[in-house]
Amino acid sequence: MNHLCTILKLTYLCLLFIGPSSSANTTLGQLTIDSSGHNATLTTASGYPLQLNLGLSIPSNVLKFSYIGKSLQVLYEDKSILKIELVDTKHDVDVYKFKWSNPQNYSYLRDDIILDDSVFWYGGMQRLQQAWPMNVKDEITMMPYVIDDLWITLASGQERFWLCSKKIAIFVPDWVPLWHAIQNNSLTLQSQVVNTDENLQAQINSPYLSFPPASLLDFLEYEIWVVKDDRTSLSSFYQTSAKNLLKTPLGTIDPLLIEKPIWTTWARYFRTINESYLLEFADEIVSNGFPIAQLELDDSWTTHYGDYQVNTEKFPDFTGMIDSLRQNNIRLTAWVNPFVRNDSVNFANQSLHDYFIKTENGTPGFVWWWDGPHINSYAIDVTNPTAFDWFSGQLQSVKDMGVYAFKYDAGETRYLPTNFRLFAGTEPNDYSRAYVRFASSFGGAVEARVGSRTQELPILIRTLDRASDWYEYGLQTLIPNTLNFGLHGYFWNLPDIIGGNGVNTTTDKDLYIRWVQTTTFLMTMQFSVTPWDFDDETVEISKKMLAIRANWTDFLKEEAQKAVLTGIPMYRPLWWELETQEALNCSDQFFVGDRLLVAPVVYENAISRKVILPGGTWKDQNGAVIQGLQTVEVQAPLDVLPYFERISNLNELSSTSSPNGTITLPNPSSTITPTNPSNTTNPSNMQILLVPRIEFCLFVVLFSYFLVV
Repeated sequence: MNHLCTILKLTYLCLLFIGPSSSANTTLGQLTIDSSGHNATLTTASGYPLQLNLGLSIPSNVLKFSYIGKSLQVLYEDKSILKIELVDTKHDVDVYKFKWSNPQNYSYLRDDIILDDSVFWYGGMQRLQQAWPMNVKDEITMMPYVIDDLWITLASGQERFWLCSKKIAIFVPDWVPLWHAIQNNSLTLQSQVVNTDENLQAQINSPYLSFPPASLLDFLEYEIWVVKDDRTSLSSFYQTSAKNLLKTPLGTIDPLLIEKPIWTTWARYFRTINESYLLEFADEIVSNGFPIAQLELDDSWTTHYGDYQVNTEKFPDFTGMIDSLRQNNIRLTAWVNPFVRNDSVNFANQSLHDYFIKTENGTPGFVWWWDGPHINSYAIDVTNPTAFDWFSGQLQSVKDMGVYAFKYDAGETRYLPTNFRLFAGTEPNDYSRAYVRFASSFGGAVEARVGSRTQELPILIRTLDRASDWYEYGLQTLIPNTLNFGLHGYFWNLPDIIGGNGVNTTTDKDLYIRWVQTTTFLMTMQFSVTPWDFDDETVEISKKMLAIRANWTDFLKEEAQKAVLTGIPMYRPLWWELETQEALNCSDQFFVGDRLLVAPVVYENAISRKVILPGGTWKDQNGAVIQGLQTVEVQAPLDVLPYFERISNLNELSSTSSPNGTITLPNPSSTITPTNPSNTTNPSNMQILLVPRIEFCLFVVLFSYFLVV
């Protein structure tokens, strides 16, 4: 017995001085970090290992692991600190909060999340060639995660939210000066204010220079959400995470935009539009028997960009023209932008210069935008309340002439001066937010093309111009764009002009008809190139689609109201109810609510297609009844849009639905109180985590035994 007591004492003393092992792993919940502190694995409830590469900008390894309260702190040899907090939400999710401190003032801090081919990812940056799910092979070079022009950068940072089919969500707060890349199957989260990377293409000027962090102790932060129970459906997990991380609309758009199409002058007339063309266009729409909610007067109707005076050479009787439209119950809307060009009257007015966005030296900064070959304009600073009111007054004078609403172009950070300074704002996207909020002050019939943390606004957010083709930037990106907008909380997506913008290519008949069909059940339809620009068959098929939509208009408006009340997207991906590999990878079907499944043809020369049906009993567009949980081949000649109405009891869903229904959490402003993870019950507030190797423990026991025997 004495020998045994001596062995135990010696073993205990040895363990006290061992410290962290150079080869041991450290755990926090389901997160495991290796001894270097640079490699981690987060194992989900399904057993999927999400791989993370941590602190890629930090040259040193771990000095020690510690528990501080209910968090794990990783201290590196250079004094950098990674704090990881495991928040037990007391629901079906765990939240891992990663927070880096940067006392060494590194130019950037970087973590990578490994994207492998066995899972699917959704969300993240908007892409010009939008895919659903994300195409992780389609690389994004390192770029600031801010709102940008997709036709220039190919990607734009709207919401910092990613969703994985393995029920993982990633979220980065707005205050982080985030740069982002997808390269070599890695999703990079990099915090960086100043651009010091010589390898960056075109030496991008960092938009974060205007917004340095308040403290180097708070530099990179993000959250990873995972389910505790893999039986929770992907849609339920999404709803839980999104309700805590994203906003949703507080109201619907003008219902007339759901009932009838928008017609725009752009693709048909471009900048040649004038009064006679516009009235001729309206007469054609009415005489051909097509419905119209509003007629959008696009570019080139003012005297100068920045002066909101009607060009009377092109529109000699502007108010009379509007009266003529009203006789046919047509509302006129007008295209506007936030720029004041150097040939305008307002540009020459020095008293207005305080209303324009300034550079670091306090003077208005020139910007380039696509309607001018040179850097020749100022941008109105709508974060300035006085400038907001002035701009609002300019547009109100246009409304007083009879214009009903506006199409707001631009709003991206690209079209701001280098090293810009906002009147009010803490990060670059605050300009875009202020601009779209300015737009929403003119009612629910307006449209904008930017948004960030502005999901609550009841206005249309337009998909940026689509090319007139089937692939790449054309028809096949419409549904992925709608789903991606919805995933991020923007339920009222305008899928741009039917047939594309026609700038570099023209739309052929088949593409045009399939485009009409694809938008038939989307939020709003928008025409410019007309059906009668082709032939009688195109006119008849287009009317047929509009008649189908008319039969479902009340349903669409009801679903829009439900979306506001529930915070659930109106347009949903196939995996909302079915989590097979085929459903998770499906980009050409979508739900409208839980009753309607739409499967348009989006591939050239196709006259049939396969449709994946979830559980329940369905009725197709011809009235045929089909049992769900199968893939069916449907015929779809040029005049047919395949769609399916669920007619079974809604309880008859596929077996992948959550057994417990939707899980909910407190609203995003609530505080979630963490509970101590089961494996982190250290009584001390600052106790070194001891992770001795099993082999060393055995050695200590054996050595002690031979010492005392």
